[in-house]
Amino acid sequence: MRIAEKKDLDALCGLFENAHHASPDYARMALERFAGVEHLLVEDGPSGPEAFVCAVPVTLGPRNGVYFYGLSAPQGREADVLHKSEEWVHEDGAAFAVARPRTAEQWALYTENGYQKAFGARRLSRSIRRNLWAQADFDAVTVRTLEQLRRQYAPDSVCLPSHALVEVMTDLYSRGLTIVSNEDGYGMYFQKGETLHFVELFAIGDRPAEKLMEAAREKVGAERAELLLGTEQTLFLGEGSREDYGCIRFFGRPFDVTESYMRLMLDAAEE
Repeated sequence: MRIAEKKDLDALCGLFENAHHASPDYARMALERFAGVEHLLVEDGPSGPEAFVCAVPVTLGPRNGVYFYGLSAPQGREADVLHKSEEWVHEDGAAFAVARPRTAEQWALYTENGYQKAFGARRLSRSIRRNLWAQADFDAVTVRTLEQLRRQYAPDSVCLPSHALVEVMTDLYSRGLTIVSNEDGYGMYFQKGETLHFVELFAIGDRPAEKLMEAAREKVGAERAELLLGTEQTLFLGEGSREDYGCIRFFGRPFDVTESYMRLMLDAAEE
């Protein structure tokens, strides 16, 4: 296992494209700009790079860790590459590793190799009533402002470095994301027909959250909202169904992540 060099990028992008059915442009963005070449852990084969994973530095409260993203390895070798990557980042000082499994096979890979389910989500559907007086700003939140809002509303969050969050937001905007915000909260959504799919929503209470949705309805006309909230968020308590979202492995003594939050890890466009 070694750290990638710039000369490896073409080969690593090819591995990523094949493993994740990604376009060349997306692969280049994910590896070079989201993760950074210095955060790609590579395993060589006889003819060059054979497997790799992005080990993006993150924080969770006062602790430093990594976000494993884009694991690309020959079939049957994924667990071995994951273990070697864990040893590398642990020796480098990481207190934990997080991941966002997307398929049953990925969930099995992580949970069978020492990862615990964490950062649960709650999915619910709501109608949005008309409110001609609902006021909000649209697409006025910068990355720096978003980082401040996260600290305000979800202080126990898995936080990406600023350069990585810029790439996440750029990718989401390219897919049609809108941010609605006012002094009482903010939300991020994609519009699909008559439904607004909120990938993140924070507000000081239920009614302020409804007003954000109402302002969005007045702007685009959509009458329903599908919300993806953190399990421990207090908005609309008792509504919705719980689902798994991410997982974590501790290097050393475990710590409580019951109320921790993780979103927008270059993964939200599926909503």
